[in-house]
Amino acid sequence: MIRWSTFVVLCSTTIAILLSLILNTLCVNAQTTPLSALELNSCYWLNRQYGLGLVESEQDVCGSGYFNCSVIGNQYYITTILIEPSTYVTPSSQPNSILVFVFPQLTSFQVEPISVTDVNQNILDRLKSLPNLSLITIDGDDSLVIVPEDFPTGMPLLNRVNLYNNPLLSIPTYFNNSNLDYFSVYTPTVQTMKLDDTLNLPLLSHIDMDFNPLLEQTYVISPTSLPKLQYLSLYSKGAALVNVQIKNRITDIIKLDSDNNGYILNIDQPDAVVEILLAGRGSNFFPTDLGLFTSITKFSLKKSELTDYPIVTGFPTTLTNLNFSGSLFKSIPDVILPRGLRELGLPSNLIDQPIQWTVFSDLDDGFILNVEDNPNLSGTVPESFCNHKLRSRNTSLLSLPACFMCYIGDPDIITTSVPAPTSCDLTFNTTDLVTIFNKTTIGGYALGWGNSESGLEVIKPNEVLLYTSTDPVVGPKKTINLSFNAKIPLLTFPFTVIEAGITLSGSNAFTVNTQGILLNIGATVFNRYMPHNFKLLGHPNTVCTFVNITTDGNAHCQIKGIIPNGPLTVNISNPYYNANALLSINLVPRDICTFETSQCAGNGNCDDGGLCVCNKPTFYNNCSKPYPVASSGSVEGSNQTLISLFGDFGIFGQQNPSVLINGTMSCTVTSKSQSWINCTLASTPTTFGYAYVNVTVDSLPFNSPAKVLYFVPPPPPATNLLQKCIDDTRNCYGHGQCQDNGKCICQLNYNPDDFCYTQFANASIDVNTTSPTTSFDVNGVDFSFEIIAIQEIDMEGGILKELLTESWNANITSNTTLTTAIYALNITDTDKETMLLGNTDISAVISFSSQARVIRFGNQDLNIGANSIKLSVNITNWQYSSNLATLRVVFQTIVNEEQLIQVDCQDKEVESFTNNEISSSLQYLRVVKDNVQFNGRFIDYVLSDGHQAISTTYLINQTSLGQGQSLAVLGITMPLCAECILDPDFTPLLIDKGDDQCDQTDSKTWRIIVGAVVGGVGLVSLSVGAVIVIKKKRNSDRSSKEMKRKLDRFA
Repeated sequence: MIRWSTFVVLCSTTIAILLSLILNTLCVNAQTTPLSALELNSCYWLNRQYGLGLVESEQDVCGSGYFNCSVIGNQYYITTILIEPSTYVTPSSQPNSILVFVFPQLTSFQVEPISVTDVNQNILDRLKSLPNLSLITIDGDDSLVIVPEDFPTGMPLLNRVNLYNNPLLSIPTYFNNSNLDYFSVYTPTVQTMKLDDTLNLPLLSHIDMDFNPLLEQTYVISPTSLPKLQYLSLYSKGAALVNVQIKNRITDIIKLDSDNNGYILNIDQPDAVVEILLAGRGSNFFPTDLGLFTSITKFSLKKSELTDYPIVTGFPTTLTNLNFSGSLFKSIPDVILPRGLRELGLPSNLIDQPIQWTVFSDLDDGFILNVEDNPNLSGTVPESFCNHKLRSRNTSLLSLPACFMCYIGDPDIITTSVPAPTSCDLTFNTTDLVTIFNKTTIGGYALGWGNSESGLEVIKPNEVLLYTSTDPVVGPKKTINLSFNAKIPLLTFPFTVIEAGITLSGSNAFTVNTQGILLNIGATVFNRYMPHNFKLLGHPNTVCTFVNITTDGNAHCQIKGIIPNGPLTVNISNPYYNANALLSINLVPRDICTFETSQCAGNGNCDDGGLCVCNKPTFYNNCSKPYPVASSGSVEGSNQTLISLFGDFGIFGQQNPSVLINGTMSCTVTSKSQSWINCTLASTPTTFGYAYVNVTVDSLPFNSPAKVLYFVPPPPPATNLLQKCIDDTRNCYGHGQCQDNGKCICQLNYNPDDFCYTQFANASIDVNTTSPTTSFDVNGVDFSFEIIAIQEIDMEGGILKELLTESWNANITSNTTLTTAIYALNITDTDKETMLLGNTDISAVISFSSQARVIRFGNQDLNIGANSIKLSVNITNWQYSSNLATLRVVFQTIVNEEQLIQVDCQDKEVESFTNNEISSSLQYLRVVKDNVQFNGRFIDYVLSDGHQAISTTYLINQTSLGQGQSLAVLGITMPLCAECILDPDFTPLLIDKGDDQCDQTDSKTWRIIVGAVVGGVGLVSLSVGAVIVIKKKRNSDRSSKEMKRKLDRFA
């Protein structure tokens, strides 16, 4: 057994986790006074009257949920009563008929019984002397037939009474002399009540009740009896007419509804009334001119005998809702309506006259016209009504514009008897949306009234909607589907959307690079997928070009050059938005040096004093000029002992020069300058061919990465060149005569370069307007040659810099015999490498002539046949990374893996590549297709700063493409030079087989040979890529995308 002291401790320590009702009836009982017997008896009366089925004890009362038992000053009291039982339990004894409730702390009394035990015991007779009661709600109590004349008594705080669904017949004193604020009766059985000047309800502000008058009655609302009554709502179920007189100015909302005869409403001060609702056939109001109600917003006169608007002086401008439902209108009066009118209701009238739609033209958007249930109303709804809404069910208004037809199915926009369409195409000004901070407008026709689920909000109904992105993303343009009405699925359409807003963080800075000043502007909203312009306010002639935006939200723009120190405002804009960024420019000597020297040409760094410190001693002129360099040379004298080297040997006097050839032959320097060194060999060389050189000046060595000199070997033993020519060419293939020197003198129009085997051909040329791509056509076969890239390479062949030749500007001129296209390469500053090439110039010239030409290239004259193409590429001011770097020109072409031609009626294999026997450099490239042969010939020198320099052409890579073809990548080497020129030409040639008796059944066949002589001038900093492509004219040109893919494969 638990002792009492232990029980108290347990109670006090577990009070936080046990049910409050159990504690109230157990633990706290040990400390507080229980409910009084009078309160318990009052609870027992309610238990018996409403059949609650409770055991009549304090524990059951407080634990039932109907009664809230609270401790106030160590005493238990009932504070609220809420009786809503689900069943009725017949009590064992009747409720005490003379009991009056004792609930001294009761604040709220609400009952909704299933039934009552004794209908003769009026619940209101029990509610007396309840000093704290403020709310009474009684719903469905059959004992409530009359409100006692002395009700309420002893309830000074009572301010709200709600009587619902009770058999109430009379309210004789209408709660006179009480402090009620709110009274509502929804009991349509009340036949009589007192509402006149004799009442004294000083605080009553709200009356809302149903009643059933059998005889005509008069109610008076006066400032003496009801000084604070603001809201009056009566609903009459009876047949008698009710007179209501409003003398009180504060009563501004009046709702008098009726199923029968209605009301006569007299208002002493109409200018104060805000809202009137009247209903009933006999209803009327005075004064009858609605224009005198200058503050009114809503007026409704339903089931009246009116045929016209009740106005004399016009509608008040404050009016927003006007309703004459169930009246006798035969037309909509042609009267000016107030601009702010939101709804005009004329349903269930007798309208049979056409609507004058211009009456509504000046109303604000969103006006609602309700003409439902006027079956004789017909006509066409005009487009001009699209900014409003329509209720036209059960009418003959059957011709509707798209702005209504498309939205049949949304009763908020239109109700109609017209069936909904199966499809509907809305009209949009554009479906490409640009949002500013996730918002934009959509313009068009029949756009509806918005749809919050899609982020659409109406601005101008059916014409302009505001779209707010429900999934905002700053990124590339994306496709979304927008539903223009949540209730009509077919009104869903695709749009694209992109964000254009700009929000700057204020975190701005600058750095100086080789091009000038790079601005770093902090941004929290900035869409890198939209083009932006950067304008320097106060610097109208200075451009800042957008570079990129980093992942952390910093936008970069590049100023080409420098600007004075001081505050700077940058306006950032796109076609849709702009913002300003503020920063301060403060350049120091290191910054000036970085810009003016292109950061020491990438070969050093600027110090704090603004001077360049080179990475290696083999540079001068702010690290931009590598030295010593021997790019080319010549061998003179009968015994080949006089050597001249050309290049850059520095500006420091060329101290202690020395020259060594092939690492073994010492050459004594006889004279020197910045651009040349002359030296003499002690004796005639005994080793011939190509040679490397080692040069030292100013104690700086240069070991040539490429061949520089060529020693001519002694002539071979004498041979009969004339007989060899006759034997090898069948005496110039019958189109000329062999000479003593082994060459051919050809007949007219035959080509001496291939011993008169081919004939010069007529050709047409297509000049490319975007890039220096040569292209001509002979008998349906197309030939093209294309530049694709330039590279700087080190001694091991590694790529130090690479420039893709993708973007050109062209200027094309022509006359009767010559067409010339001049191209200039656009070098974009996209990375550190291309920034260093900002002063590099690359140009190309393509010329085509119908006449033969002689072109001087170096110390040789090149004969260019008629209808030939000549391509010249000039590269100037390449910025090198080392004095041992060279340039490489890259070609790319498609070759056959096996190809045959016919000579003397015999098939002969044609090799794709043929190397020079002496230099091992690629000399010929041959491609045969459909009895058409293209020959590319490469000479073994280029021009470097005006001097012939040795060049090597070689196969870099060959990749099978399938179907017997390969992709061949060729390279042409060039020494380090300041100016380089590439100068090939292309001549279409034909082979006449008229005398060929190999196959009399074959038709006459033409073979085309294209001779390509490629000369190079020293490339300053680029490697040139060229493509020879053979294809039928009927085949489409390969796209630039394919070219890029091939170059990527090569790289």
